[in-house]
Amino acid sequence: TTKHRLLRCHIGNKTSHLFEGLKESLEEDVERNSEVLGRDATFKQISKIEKLPGYLAVQMVRFRWKAAESVKAKILKSISFPFTLDVLDLCSEDLQAKLKVRRNEEVKKRDEAVARAQSQVDADEARTPEPEKPKDADETMDKASSSAADASANDGEATAESPVKIITSETGVYELVGVLTHQGRIAESGHYVSWCKDKDGSWWQFDDEKVYQRTEEDIRKLTGGGDWHMAYMLLYKARNSYD
Repeated sequence: TTKHRLLRCHIGNKTSHLFEGLKESLEEDVERNSEVLGRDATFKQISKIEKLPGYLAVQMVRFRWKAAESVKAKILKSISFPFTLDVLDLCSEDLQAKLKVRRNEEVKKRDEAVARAQSQVDADEARTPEPEKPKDADETMDKASSSAADASANDGEATAESPVKIITSETGVYELVGVLTHQGRIAESGHYVSWCKDKDGSWWQFDDEKVYQRTEEDIRKLTGGGDWHMAYMLLYKARNSYD
């Protein structure tokens, strides 16, 4: 078992999305001596995650050494990344089994919340003293879903106030909360900027002493492909609820 502080996103010719790069980085060709063949041979080594942290850092492998110029040149290729990252398929079988148990519990809890909200809606309508105009099914379900969402939000607030800190991921689902971008063509120069999401869901750009409020659409533009700011490090926070 090898411990790593972050995951790396390999950027190959066919890589276009973060998850593809993560899978590629966990699969590598290694050279080992084969007793059967009596010589060195190349084997494919596939790594799996056995334990998940509360915060998951991902490095975009955007720099490669160019011997001719003796510099670390930047890979400008556009690589899209999700706001919600599900790493279930990157985990070991044992960890997958544990994550699936928690996911099933969350789905059951959500379904029960919706059922309770629907029952409350039905009870309120039954106590109505005067006949009202019949509500269509969509309106009733919207009201039930809204009540369920409020209940879920209240549960989340209670958890947020708890002194217990998240030390691991219970579902394998992560939410993007931070991006470190690099602007420039080589590693030894350029400009680094951080983009952070606050607890209210707003995004902020920290460019030296200047701070700007940004939108999710601004974050989506950090995928690369040119000379604009492009993601170099991504920070994901465990979301211990499964939707």
